[in-house]
Amino acid sequence: MEQFSEFVGNHLILFSLLAAVSVALVLNIWAGISAPGKSVTPPSLIQLINHESAAVLDIRDREAFERGHIMDAVHIPVRTLQENLVQLERYKQGGLVVVCQAGNLAAQATGILAKSGFTDLYRLQGGISAWQSENLPLTRE
Repeated sequence: MEQFSEFVGNHLILFSLLAAVSVALVLNIWAGISAPGKSVTPPSLIQLINHESAAVLDIRDREAFERGHIMDAVHIPVRTLQENLVQLERYKQGGLVVVCQAGNLAAQATGILAKSGFTDLYRLQGGISAWQSENLPLTRE
């Protein structure tokens, strides 16, 4: 135990950084677990689209959306989501899958949607990055 205290004292900056990263990691995991909606994998998303007529909401910025998105995705950047909820009214009771770049912002967006009365919400686990890693198609149309 004495060696641990000495180590921490000698490497205070590194130990502080380790503690900060650990806290950030725990908070990020907790935010994903407590976020409204269910987390789905890319293959599960395909099933939702094909068999349950789920809609896809892409919340990335315009440039990222134009580089490639899931076919027929509705595009509303997360920073303007609250002001544009009226565009999503027809999806309020049906399945709505929120997609971002890596899966982190989708939790924030599902929180906004849940507070606005959306009930059947999903988040694409890993976002478009996971979609692409599964070699699934993106469109630019």
